[in-house]
Amino acid sequence: MIVSETIAYGLLALLLLTAIVGLIFFKKIKHAYLDWRLFHAVKKLGKQSLGNAILSDGMDGTVCIDNLVLLVDEILVVSVGRYQGAVFASERIDVWTQVVGKRSYKFTNPLLKLEQDVAAVRANLPDIKVSGALVFPHDVSFPKGKPDNVISVSEAKQRFGNDQALSVKTEYQEAWERLKTKVISET
Repeated sequence: MIVSETIAYGLLALLLLTAIVGLIFFKKIKHAYLDWRLFHAVKKLGKQSLGNAILSDGMDGTVCIDNLVLLVDEILVVSVGRYQGAVFASERIDVWTQVVGKRSYKFTNPLLKLEQDVAAVRANLPDIKVSGALVFPHDVSFPKGKPDNVISVSEAKQRFGNDQALSVKTEYQEAWERLKTKVISET
């Protein structure tokens, strides 16, 4: 009896400790989980994907691209916006603002980098259709309007993820293989 009581108290203490640690780190755990979901949602948009790809920009420099996705008839450059709350944004302004609770944070317009990333891929694959999208998590709102190339994860799935049954056009598969050889590193 004493051994089973000791085990029961030990398990209870372990459960209590786990609950306390979970409460303390809840926000970090939640953000890590949401990042993981976002990463896997982007990865499943096309037939193949490359993450954190470093590629020549065609002007003696390099760019680090969040995600490259092979679609049936194009290569998609996907930047991931890891923001939350309300985002005030426009294609034409250099600085966007994020409001979370009562605090606001300013950050550089991520569409500017997305344009550079798309241009770098086009420089490496000049005869192939290349487009770009900035994907945000579900819990981001755009009270003053959302720029055209900014989409939520669910919008990305609807727009790009419906071609899974179709096969990739030959010229795009060949271009994808050439692109993979030009990528300096990936994860």
